[in-house]
Amino acid sequence: MITTKKFGIEIEFVGASLEQVARAIRLAGVDCYVESWNHITREHWKIVTDSSLSSQGGFAGEIVSPILQGPAGVDALKKVCAALNSVAGVTVNRSCGLHVHLDCNDMTMQQIRTVYERYADYEAQIDLVMPRSRRDSPRWCRSIKDRKDVYKTSTSKSDGAARLGRYHKVNLTNIATRGSMEFRQHAGTTDFTKIYNWLEYLMSFVEKSIELSASTTKIKPKSRWFNAVRNSFENAGYTFVWSRRLKAWEVSNDERVLGALTNADIQSCYYNTARKVLNTSKPNGSDVCNPLVRRLAEQVGANRMQADLSFENKTHTAESTATDTGWLDGVAQQVVDYMAERQEELN
Repeated sequence: MITTKKFGIEIEFVGASLEQVARAIRLAGVDCYVESWNHITREHWKIVTDSSLSSQGGFAGEIVSPILQGPAGVDALKKVCAALNSVAGVTVNRSCGLHVHLDCNDMTMQQIRTVYERYADYEAQIDLVMPRSRRDSPRWCRSIKDRKDVYKTSTSKSDGAARLGRYHKVNLTNIATRGSMEFRQHAGTTDFTKIYNWLEYLMSFVEKSIELSASTTKIKPKSRWFNAVRNSFENAGYTFVWSRRLKAWEVSNDERVLGALTNADIQSCYYNTARKVLNTSKPNGSDVCNPLVRRLAEQVGANRMQADLSFENKTHTAESTATDTGWLDGVAQQVVDYMAERQEELN
């Protein structure tokens, strides 16, 4: 099942000019433009060059989607695939890959860690539904089987993002900045059915991992409010680093340092935001929250912060008896059947 989780798709291809492909996609009713190489998320589909690809006929490119969601996102993806395949010469080779990004803004580091560790646990089974060129440790999507414990001690997204490079089957380098997990293992394809089934599988895999995380995560109350507030800041694109000089947590973005929060400020923010009194004052006239929190709320939105903290609180207080029965646990039967067909075809 395609969930409401936001997603992004990158389709690498060779054999046709980038402008020709972009025109075909626009004719299909989807905004698409050729751009110079960049990592900027657009509101339209873009096609960029990719130096990692072995060109065919002098042509090679990567189609990058905007942020997609739900049936509308799937419909746009289907149109793009159909248009791409209508262009003479379009194909894929061993240098091509398919990359899927899934939104993790509303996920805790524990939940992200569970996704990573389960993928490492089941990598051998997942390998069997991939061509041999995408198994083991190919150059652009290396194995994580021996890196399962890399994120064991990561308590923040910024720390987790720095632990491992991007060229692995699961890439977590963007979890703090762009709020997305990237799955890089799938072989290059322009086939909508293959892309759709892989996308649906990954969404189900992540949902099951979140469920399992709730049954195993036991965070002490103090850690709960601290991690909740820090996650809310990081989801909004801020970094959250301890300053020995200030003896407080310094909050900054790419442009400047915004201020610092003490542990007492963080605790106050957690409880008062959860009660939706972020922008009010106590009876004696003193601020409920540090002014920095108020400024952040104005930029991010108090409702967004409240949702982040409520989500975190529910996650860590929920009781669950979930068990993990394998790499296809929680996956729809139609996708299970598809995976069985792929395994038989490829082995």
